[in-house]
Amino acid sequence: MFFFEHFLAAVLLQGALVFLPLFAQPQDLSGFISIDCGISDGSRYTDETTGISYLSDTQFTESGENKEILQAYRAQRASEKQFWNLRSFPEGTKNCYTLKPGRGKGTKYLIRAGFLYGNYDNEDQAPTFDLYLGVNVWDTVSIRNAWTPKTTEIIHVISTDRIHVCLVNTGNGIPFISVLELRPLRDDVYVTKNGSSLALYGRFDFSSLSTDQQVLRYKDDAYDRLWVSLETKMWKPFLTTSLTDDNSINRNDYQLPFTIMNTAYTSNRSTDFMDFYWKNLSVTSEYYFYMHFAELEKPQTNQTREFNIYINRDLFYGPVVPKYLSENTIYSKITSGMKADREGQITVWLNNTENSTLPPLINAMEIYILKEMSQQETNQTDAEAIWNVKSAYEIEKNWQGDPCAPEAFTWDGLVCDYNSDYPPRIISLDLSNNSLNGTIPEFLAQLSFLIVLNLKGNNLTGPVPDVLSEKSKNEYNGDNGSIVSRKKHFTYSEILKITNNFETVLGEGGFGKVYYGNLKGNEVALKLLLRVHHKNLTTLVGYCNEETHIGLIYEYMTMGNLRSHLSGSTPNILSWEDRLRIAIDIAQGLEYLHNGCKPPIIHRDVKSTNILLNEKFQAKLGDFGVSKIFPNEGDRQSVSGTLGVSTNVVGTPGYLDPEYYASNWLNEKSDVFSFGVVLLELITARPVLTKAEENNHIILWVSSKLANGDIENILDPRLERRFINTNIVWKTIEISMACVSKTSTSRPAMSRVAIDLKECLRAELTRKDGNDEAESKQYLVEMISQNITSSEQLTPQAR
Repeated sequence: MFFFEHFLAAVLLQGALVFLPLFAQPQDLSGFISIDCGISDGSRYTDETTGISYLSDTQFTESGENKEILQAYRAQRASEKQFWNLRSFPEGTKNCYTLKPGRGKGTKYLIRAGFLYGNYDNEDQAPTFDLYLGVNVWDTVSIRNAWTPKTTEIIHVISTDRIHVCLVNTGNGIPFISVLELRPLRDDVYVTKNGSSLALYGRFDFSSLSTDQQVLRYKDDAYDRLWVSLETKMWKPFLTTSLTDDNSINRNDYQLPFTIMNTAYTSNRSTDFMDFYWKNLSVTSEYYFYMHFAELEKPQTNQTREFNIYINRDLFYGPVVPKYLSENTIYSKITSGMKADREGQITVWLNNTENSTLPPLINAMEIYILKEMSQQETNQTDAEAIWNVKSAYEIEKNWQGDPCAPEAFTWDGLVCDYNSDYPPRIISLDLSNNSLNGTIPEFLAQLSFLIVLNLKGNNLTGPVPDVLSEKSKNEYNGDNGSIVSRKKHFTYSEILKITNNFETVLGEGGFGKVYYGNLKGNEVALKLLLRVHHKNLTTLVGYCNEETHIGLIYEYMTMGNLRSHLSGSTPNILSWEDRLRIAIDIAQGLEYLHNGCKPPIIHRDVKSTNILLNEKFQAKLGDFGVSKIFPNEGDRQSVSGTLGVSTNVVGTPGYLDPEYYASNWLNEKSDVFSFGVVLLELITARPVLTKAEENNHIILWVSSKLANGDIENILDPRLERRFINTNIVWKTIEISMACVSKTSTSRPAMSRVAIDLKECLRAELTRKDGNDEAESKQYLVEMISQNITSSEQLTPQAR
């Protein structure tokens, strides 16, 4: 057994594993951005070791000072020119780099920042400060000493065309940065879920080729990942080959360097296992492994190398049979990660199977920590408009990074509206007394939520643009250079003050409570209405209320209801991609009802005939006739560990939650059950209830197929199998069967379901045409035969 005191392990739960043994062609990796921070304006050079071109940071940031590390430390880093200079930021709390990569939003990047203090300020006081990626904390940079570089790295999908990397002064020394690098990655490697990224802890080469911690990178590694060789006296023997051709080992999408995959660590032949552990881990973080294998010894006829991987005594994956001279990557999808035990430890075993005659091996490993990126950036229309203002007027304020977020770092002169359900919006812009010249630009009208625009004390000329004049006529009045809303708009904080924190309730109706209030000495009654508006819920256009004539007017959904498109009579067959998109639409609509509405709403009648499609086949949930407004969490009761309310049972047979039916106990998971039934309809196109068959409910029918390992025949027979990846179908079935679990506590929340379905769609859009089909089918059949033993099990076991 060996362990590293500060070597962090990322481990994954048994289940949702992915095995990538496929050969893949290299990606065109143009698009590197390499910035040497602190070198003179306009400078650029090509690194002699890597051949990477570095340029000055002056075009990416507006603040800071160029500095050089002391000569003694520069001599120690003679071959790493990027650490000779740095930019420090003695002024301001937040200072940012803004980059606009050519590939734009939606691109996955490896983003890396490097720091070497080098006692540049002769203070011999290494600082600590925060590093932000966009509006979310990326890392706390704690510099240990003057001579040791600090590198932090994250894999992140950018959501806008701009990337902001910001250094924030936390009062523990002046922030600085030495190097900033961006490397585009393939979409189908290092899978992340929406709202999260992967922060690197370590990337390790199990090698016998070095006697120190030598770093390997580009050009050996096409993605320019930094690999550290792990060599220790305890790790023997090593395997290697006499091959010298870089193409001797078939590579998969992860494109590991030949020099890394050409070596492996294995245990002594007399030992049938390898084990190692890591201590002092965070007990709250989620950790993830990416493990890379290649067989380097051609097995003889009577030889087999086969082993299982266990994490904290649970089976992680197995059996593993590394292919000869072929790269294999094993990792877990990012739906769930492993946490360390109570002592902060994670233990990994590679154990031989009974059939194995050769000990386990491993070539390389990457370890990541899940980073939640939950803070929302400013609405992109508003952000672009205010960036245009900054550019047009050449404003020299410290306007850096995101305009509104985080709230503590809002740009000077801006007031933003913060609603947890939506991105921040700019509602006030004060540009007074800034000696601005020129005309008033029309793009100010793009700030559609703007209530106050103050341009007093400037040298602006020309007429007010027509679009702003029209806006002023319709919604505002002028007042000495400022435009202020005529309509009285009360902020939520003002409402709290008027009602004394909602102290006195005057009454309560089906759509909200009425509170007593006092507004400038006048008594008022205030009713908070429940606002339900979402792109995946049918929109109320208007209403009629004249004497006895009462009616509601909804938007017209051209393509009718979902059930009509799943019946055998329809000539137009929904594609697999369309079905995934429809499922995501409905999941998002329900997630909004459950979590976006305050108080929450339970729909109570989710079914395929209540799901409507527009001309673009966008799905919307309709018919809220039996929906129930749910009490806030503090007002709910608990039964069998679940919070809910007792209420009369309503719903449609076949879709009705059996737990709710039996107990009258309602909670959000009742909608989850109904959604799971709809998802099974999308997968199979079968009716929910049939009279003629033994397994007359769709859940029982699917369960019987799963019990027999018959995945192929679960899918709608009208769909072309050769265009569909079985692994994605399996995952979708897995999601649906989790939703229809017998007990509500076993069902996922709709937010989790929406994330998982989006991951399925992402995989569908980026997968290769059938390359991994045969192997994934065989793998799925084996796992199902192991895990599903009877038709009573309605939920597939974890893979």
